[in-house]
Amino acid sequence: MKWLGIFLVAGAIIAAGQAVAVVLGLAILIGLVIALFECPRELFGMIGLCLFGALMQAQPLAFIALVALMVIANMLRRR
Repeated sequence: MKWLGIFLVAGAIIAAGQAVAVVLGLAILIGLVIALFECPRELFGMIGLCLFGALMQAQPLAFIALVALMVIANMLRRR
């Protein structure tokens, strides 16, 4: 009987943790929607920076190629 109580308490703690995660996810989603209308330039800059960082972690060679392409485009734009 003692083990049943431990498992029930553990299940309740896990369910509460999932509920907190869902609430935080919804809060982030609402914040992103509000930011889309309030400051879209900063929001898209942040999303681009996050994608850039994700590319750096997932595909380092593609990241280096993208940086080189951006440097070349910047050099050509100055002419």
